[in-house]
Amino acid sequence: MAKCRNGQSLLQNVMMAQPDLVIMKDKSSTTNLGDIIRSIIESSPHTKVAILSEHGDSDDIRCAIKAGATGYFIRADLGMDDFVSSIELLMRGLVVISDNLAKKLVERPTLADIEGQVPAGGMPRLSQREQEISALVSTGATNGEIAEKLVIQESTVKVHMRNILEKLQLRNRQQVVAYVIHNGLPQPDSISFPRHPLNNRLDNLEQMEVS
Repeated sequence: MAKCRNGQSLLQNVMMAQPDLVIMKDKSSTTNLGDIIRSIIESSPHTKVAILSEHGDSDDIRCAIKAGATGYFIRADLGMDDFVSSIELLMRGLVVISDNLAKKLVERPTLADIEGQVPAGGMPRLSQREQEISALVSTGATNGEIAEKLVIQESTVKVHMRNILEKLQLRNRQQVVAYVIHNGLPQPDSISFPRHPLNNRLDNLEQMEVS
């Protein structure tokens, strides 16, 4: 574990140590937050980046997510147990954002905050299935969890993810999360997902027992 005083020191340590996780303050350097995050990921692609903020400015949040950060937390909102749980989720590859920060993003939706996300002809058209998968990605769900939710094969989810990234001209899941939040795409609670066949069988069995 190393503690760095500025962005330059941080990048030097990342290049040498190739850490699994970097936790940094959003105002810890005079260097642009997005530039630091991009430099960290370029120097050590497997490193996860989490931002610890005092207040959580919505522009900083968007900047960090766009650059590839997978965690953004408000210090005052996190107890130790919550923080540890959030880091565990983040290290599993999920995107973790404090609830209050997520609300800030929803309050100020924009159409073109993410580089290259909207082609000249307007917002790309996603299929119903692609919208469902994008919505679930925005919750931090893995491909396996999405496959289980939609009752499809995980390989099918991967194909849809490639199509989503290509259509939206995005590079990774973090940018898909930002895209969904920025553009007000349907959220999971507003989408009717298919029921798993096993659930239907259980319902039928319960009805038979009652009758």
